[in-house]
Amino acid sequence: MKKIIPVVFAILALMMLISCEYDNYDEPGSVLEGRFVYNDRQVGVKNDLDVIRLYEEGWQNMTPIDVSVNHNGIFRAALFDGDYRLALSPGSGPWEDIPDTLDFRLEGSRVIDIPVQPFFWISNETFEVNGSELTATFDLEKVTTDRELHSVALFVGNTSLVDEQYNAKDVRINAEDINGPDDPVSITIDIAGIREDFLYARIGVRATGNQQFIFSPAKKIEF
Repeated sequence: MKKIIPVVFAILALMMLISCEYDNYDEPGSVLEGRFVYNDRQVGVKNDLDVIRLYEEGWQNMTPIDVSVNHNGIFRAALFDGDYRLALSPGSGPWEDIPDTLDFRLEGSRVIDIPVQPFFWISNETFEVNGSELTATFDLEKVTTDRELHSVALFVGNTSLVDEQYNAKDVRINAEDINGPDDPVSITIDIAGIREDFLYARIGVRATGNQQFIFSPAKKIEF
């Protein structure tokens, strides 16, 4: 028994030493940030969009680093200085796939905007409350030629974080029930019972063969 005790203490001391070494590692001190843009305008997406694949060069295990994209199309990651490769996961965004990768060196902070070609673009959106109904009207531009319109949607919620996952209520219209391509699109939702003073509204558009909506900016509606 007396021989076992020193061995146990030696093992515990070694474990404490290893733990201290891990605790003494520096936190990442550099920052990569950027936006998804179309014609220098931010592209609205669902919150926590999983589309960026970031790899640090020189490591045998090339496991991608998670970089989340918020609902305004902005991403940010704390990283160590080094050489990186940025790629986009195919089919994970409401835009044409970008097969090219971007190699860059990070020292300190760096801003990288990623231009994309969305399938559709939302513009000139207006919102009008009439009684217990909210109507959104907007222009819909078909940007690419290889995808057709699948549906449009109107999402409302109690915070500015509103999309197909985070919302109090939504309504969707299939493409065949929408006016011609040159006419403004209108979509109406019943907002009774959501709240009495204000809410946030956001328009979403989805193309065929793709699961992601492209979104307008969240709009605060007061009434």
